[in-house]
Amino acid sequence: MHVLAIDVSVNGCSVAILNTETSAFYQKRMETDRGQAEFLIPMVENVVQEANLTMKEIGSIVVTRGPGSFTGVRIGLATAKTLGLALNIPVLGLSTLDVIARVYPDNQHTLFLIDTKRDDFYGQVGEGTDPKIWSMEDVENYQGSIIKDIVPDILTLAKMGAEKYMGQTGYDPSIAPTPLYLREAEVSESKKKVLNIL
Repeated sequence: MHVLAIDVSVNGCSVAILNTETSAFYQKRMETDRGQAEFLIPMVENVVQEANLTMKEIGSIVVTRGPGSFTGVRIGLATAKTLGLALNIPVLGLSTLDVIARVYPDNQHTLFLIDTKRDDFYGQVGEGTDPKIWSMEDVENYQGSIIKDIVPDILTLAKMGAEKYMGQTGYDPSIAPTPLYLREAEVSESKKKVLNIL
């Protein structure tokens, strides 16, 4: 099976194709804070072409669902679900922090952090635990080892997706992945003046 992996949750965007039978792996990465929606589909098309495949040969899709960039998470999930629906293949969402943690063996006491750019962090201890927002003080007081500001490894994401897909076929909107947000999006009021006509 060929797994398409998509990550737009932290700093830029990554896509990859993993052949689960031969372990052949193809990837593209772009470092950008803006315009991921514009670049993501062409990146998917490029990596599929590099793997000498057609879109119809993709068997499943795995995508990071957060926590991370609010906009990036939405772009990644929307793209994955659109492709899953169009190709009628399963789509799985995985925690960004779980993917980061998987790379590190014996990670059960390690604190993994993603900078929120708001003087705090999205973080969790080990793999498979509930993420939360960590203040600077919380981080300073943590007694174990700390790993922060790591981009999820796209090959690890693809392999984790392949592990979870055993026997699943077709796109099922009832189990399509949803964003993992730890806080509401920051929305500011428009500064334009509005005329009040009565």
